[in-house]
Amino acid sequence: MTALRDAAGGLAILVGTIAGVGVATIAIVALVTPAAVTTADSASPAPSFDVAVAPTAIGGRLDISGDRTGTMELDEAQGIGGGRYQVEGDSITIGPATDPILTGPNGRIVFDRDTGDITLIEFDDLALYLDPDECTITEGAINEGAGLMAALVECRDVADVRARGVIDVVGVVALPVQTLRGRAGLPRSGGTLELGSAHPEDGPETSVILDRVELFVGGEPREDGRVTSGAFTEHGGVAVEYDPVADQFWLTQLSAGDYYAITSEPCPIAARDLGRISSTTRVVELDIDCSEMTDAEGERLVVTGTIVADVIQLGTESEGH
Repeated sequence: MTALRDAAGGLAILVGTIAGVGVATIAIVALVTPAAVTTADSASPAPSFDVAVAPTAIGGRLDISGDRTGTMELDEAQGIGGGRYQVEGDSITIGPATDPILTGPNGRIVFDRDTGDITLIEFDDLALYLDPDECTITEGAINEGAGLMAALVECRDVADVRARGVIDVVGVVALPVQTLRGRAGLPRSGGTLELGSAHPEDGPETSVILDRVELFVGGEPREDGRVTSGAFTEHGGVAVEYDPVADQFWLTQLSAGDYYAITSEPCPIAARDLGRISSTTRVVELDIDCSEMTDAEGERLVVTGTIVADVIQLGTESEGH
């Protein structure tokens, strides 16, 4: 297989493909998150944070006792609703998703985005890194319209990582349902693809490890009815096309370290639905077997493998697929 000397150039092509999502998608990106997230700056009554009352805003109130005492007021959220977005002109840059974080003036709590477990609590000068069984989260009332759920949080006798104190943390938080429930037993996204020569004697295969795969679909389709999307990690990336009517994916480009491959014609991907995380996010298994790809110097390549992807519908709640 022939190595591509300018790997950055290949990635630039991939990013350019995704940039074509365009203005229509930009206008609706905010709708990926619940309405309560996007309207947090508007004037509204202070939330009560009662586990029995359906919440109207994201936030929380936690009572601290033990070697430290006080109340942790939480009124800002990060990492809610998928990946990070940056809008520039007519394109969207989508960064890797982060764990959900609730913050306030005197502390913060971090949730595992896949399981919903609390992994870190910071309060005063304490930093508590937690195992999954150290906090209990009990589901409460749900606001179906906003997609928010109240939950009772109880963390007993949890210790600071630097042995500065032991505290109890008890209170109520309000977050999107999918944040608190995590992936609901569905497999994590990601997988490995093998990129090799069409002539095995020419050299070994290269593995493309995709730690997380999030495909954002939506906006105005092209004339052929397809939209473009892609997923990128430090190890490589893929670009795909998607037909929302036929629910069909195609592989168009792939990069892996010094290697880069493109299809002369989009390669159809066999997809199997595994379930839903939320009304806007479904989990699919993508089985890729594409033998008509070429690198930058025209050498024929083969891409095979199976990955799990989170398909995130931009703009409107998903119906049907």
